[in-house]
Amino acid sequence: MIMKTQVLEQEYLIEKRLEGKYLFVPFQCPKDVYRMEISYDYKRFDVVGDTKGEKKIEVNIIDLGLHDECDEFRGASGSNKKKIFIEENKSTPGYINGAIHSGTWRIMFGAYQVENAGCVVNFKVVFHFKKRVLLKGDLHLHSQVSDGDYTPRQVIRLASMMKLDYIFLTDHNNYHQNNFILPGEDLTVIPGMEVTLYKGHCNLLGVKKPVTSFFANSKEEFVEMLKEARSNGALISINHPHDDHCPWLWGYDLPYDVLEIQNSFYREHISRRTIDFWHERLLDGQRLPIVGGSDNHGIRFMEAPASPCTCLYVYGDGQQDILKAVKNGNGFVSCFTNGPEISLSIDGYIMGDVVPEVCTGEIIIEVRDLKLYDEIKVISDLGMVHEEVNQGQNIKKLIFEQIGAKFYRVEIWRYIAPEVKILGAISNPIYVGDSHWQE
Repeated sequence: MIMKTQVLEQEYLIEKRLEGKYLFVPFQCPKDVYRMEISYDYKRFDVVGDTKGEKKIEVNIIDLGLHDECDEFRGASGSNKKKIFIEENKSTPGYINGAIHSGTWRIMFGAYQVENAGCVVNFKVVFHFKKRVLLKGDLHLHSQVSDGDYTPRQVIRLASMMKLDYIFLTDHNNYHQNNFILPGEDLTVIPGMEVTLYKGHCNLLGVKKPVTSFFANSKEEFVEMLKEARSNGALISINHPHDDHCPWLWGYDLPYDVLEIQNSFYREHISRRTIDFWHERLLDGQRLPIVGGSDNHGIRFMEAPASPCTCLYVYGDGQQDILKAVKNGNGFVSCFTNGPEISLSIDGYIMGDVVPEVCTGEIIIEVRDLKLYDEIKVISDLGMVHEEVNQGQNIKKLIFEQIGAKFYRVEIWRYIAPEVKILGAISNPIYVGDSHWQE
């Protein structure tokens, strides 16, 4: 991840009279920091000696600790470490990972031993700022906590081996799997669960324990459950709504945030059903983000995590960054982790964003990792903007003038056998004009 940085360097004098005390030195943390690194240095030893040899004498011992902008303890390491770091998902042992918020933080210097002349401590804080990057992951995975083949830890290890950037754990009617998420994972592991009822399934994403009960015998009870989940901060995803075996029968006049547009390897007609339904919602003026979910229960033929893969343009890889991108629709769904990639923008606005109506910039589309005969479609509320069959390029860039449409989106269809197509990739729309759209 490439990020711009800002460096704060400061000198601090600890006088002899302060020996045995804990001293707090404030510093300002700016906004949009992804990673913070703190290092310090001081004269720890004097070297004395004669012709018979030199000897090092310890004259200063200064401990290190950190409090955040809320004056909450974020870690301490004595004099053992000269450099530490904190990110939302990981940190130096002895320090608490978590979101880095702007405000006044404080470095703690413990003056364990100070020589008579005092001790000058030079410290440096390096701020790494967030920059939009593409992350790939899966919003729909099962483990042995419900009906999956692997333990939650095995699911996490498998996702790490596959070089995924994030996953959600979404076992059926359970949240026990979320207890297996540990600090410092190699990827971002986000809690979730799949509410699995006889009239349809939905994921509750981003909260360890989103609801107190998972069962509802009426629509009224179900709506109350969803309201509770939302009040606890969960995002609600309607899963595989047009599946032949477990379709969504609750209706759509209830709280939800995103729609699972592709689940595992749906046949073409099932994918098209959900796409047609979604497109009608867009025509009605609804901003409805889409995601994919493998619904994976284990490694089987033609089944693996992140197939399909939800690809997000995200500022940082923290849990809240990922949830925000999901809710905003800042991404696309691809059939595999190495499937087609889509970039869609207008004057710096990307998919999921609302472009001001006065903005007349060109529509810029770049599709990558294409295969021969992939069908590329650019679609708007006014109809098909562009359609072509790829003739062998790996990367294709398309530029169009706006045509007065309220949204633009991209579909890629891929042949996996003669006469057999799957949804290769599909983008969230880029929207135009604030007045047209409702969440």
